[in-house]
Amino acid sequence: MANVGRASLKSVLRRSNANYFDNLADSVATLTDAQELAGVQTLSGGSTFSVDASVKAPGKLLVDINNDTSIYTLVSGHTYFWGTATGLPGATDNANAITFALPKPTQAGEYICILPQNAAAIGKLVGFTVVEESTDTIQYQVYEPTANNTALIETATTVTGTHGTNNTMVKLATSHLLVGDEIHCYSLSATKWLMRIVGRNNLIAAGDIVVDPGNVGGFID
Repeated sequence: MANVGRASLKSVLRRSNANYFDNLADSVATLTDAQELAGVQTLSGGSTFSVDASVKAPGKLLVDINNDTSIYTLVSGHTYFWGTATGLPGATDNANAITFALPKPTQAGEYICILPQNAAAIGKLVGFTVVEESTDTIQYQVYEPTANNTALIETATTVTGTHGTNNTMVKLATSHLLVGDEIHCYSLSATKWLMRIVGRNNLIAAGDIVVDPGNVGGFID
């Protein structure tokens, strides 16, 4: 596409006596062939806009690791596709426990999504914790479909403290996550996460998920 300059636009408008549009052309920004914005653009009201790196590249594919002590530290703004040994959707899992660590939120409104991709239910424990267990907590809510709607199955909140001693983690029993289930995490403040597990397969019942101290090493056991 050829470059359309402000001067060319003004010339055409003047020949047509379109004074209104002539004045408007003075404030028109133009795109060059290199798709660069020409001219200095100012937003009133002191507005400044920036895009975080986690928003620019939000998709992450997690391949299961061959041990029960791995900890995935999550990043706000990302969506994680996880649950298979190969990373391919619809494959089976590695039958290894996994612990997800939610980061220290900087404010309310941060968001993280985890989407299981495994065709068969995860065969080991799944844990959730925070990077800063001395100050941050997780309130979890688990929903599963019923005959007519989605029911709240279980809810509780972790406590601050020390891994291995206090209930700083959330533990989900084996064989309770499957492709189609969704895990949504929202920061409610700089010290609290809300985690909603939205089940689609009726796998989680009351008592299948609890707060737990986990291991002193920061992983679920």
